[in-house]
Amino acid sequence: MPPGLREEFTRKLTRRILVTYGTNEVHHVSVVDANNVGTVLPAVRVVIVDDHGAPLPAGQTGLIPVRSDTMTDGYIGEPDLTKAAFIDGWYHTQDVGFQPSPGELVVLGRVDEMLNVGGIKVAPGPVVERIKAIDGILDAMIASVVDRSGCEALLVAVEIGSDVAPPDLQSQFSTVIQHFASAYQLLLLSAFPRTETGKIRHEDIREAYRLEFGID
Repeated sequence: MPPGLREEFTRKLTRRILVTYGTNEVHHVSVVDANNVGTVLPAVRVVIVDDHGAPLPAGQTGLIPVRSDTMTDGYIGEPDLTKAAFIDGWYHTQDVGFQPSPGELVVLGRVDEMLNVGGIKVAPGPVVERIKAIDGILDAMIASVVDRSGCEALLVAVEIGSDVAPPDLQSQFSTVIQHFASAYQLLLLSAFPRTETGKIRHEDIREAYRLEFGID
């Protein structure tokens, strides 16, 4: 749950908010706290694996397989889907996350939402939510781009509503980004290019980045 939404619920409705992470195939997997760290339920096992199914060291980001005594073992009439999702007794969720410690789970997003920046997986959702919570930021987006050296880099583009950046912006961004990536390129725009329906034109922002940083 985005921090802003949790805060609004707490202010307007109730302080007793229970957020869970789960799947139809397994049911509830964890109970998620205000910092989006989940406590895995006693009857559930979770591992973090790489793209080939090999377990990853504690704290590393990867795919999330789960299992429990009450999970289903397949899809009716869908043998191919069953074979792809249920492997050696584990249900492969197609979610990405990490375990800060045994018994904890942080879910970052879906596989198809992940950015791959120089081999490092970055989930856009949590990064964008934290950036948008900074005072003076109207909107934000992140993307994988190529920098002047030809290497992949993380682009952080923000909409500030004017030509003057809010004070101390660079250090605030660094505090957020350091949890997700070691370096980034920052692009400040007074207004994001948008479609008629208000959606961000991602390719136009990439082009603005290339012009700003002199990249062919």
